[in-house]
Amino acid sequence: MKPHNLPLDKPTLLSFAVIGLTLLTYGVFKDALQSDANQSYLNLIYGTSFLFTLLPWSVVLVDVIRSRVHNKLMWFVALFTVAPLAAILYLANREKHLRLYDKFDNI
Repeated sequence: MKPHNLPLDKPTLLSFAVIGLTLLTYGVFKDALQSDANQSYLNLIYGTSFLFTLLPWSVVLVDVIRSRVHNKLMWFVALFTVAPLAAILYLANREKHLRLYDKFDNI
């Protein structure tokens, strides 16, 4: 089975996921360290983080479902628990996972 291409190129998806994770981390630390932080500003940061994370997350979820990848259950659990980080790790190692499946599929 030939692996399908991603709808967007990998560097774009990776940059969206990294920006989303960075904004999320910034918002969490700003919220934790400043009790008098402007709530509408934090909501804007969280909303922007969600939008930047949603595209890579959905692309990775569809790719895990459609591709022949080992440990699909692990990727599902990771995507629903630590979404931005799992999307970054999957996109960085996608080709390696696809090659690994082809290597062990012939055994």
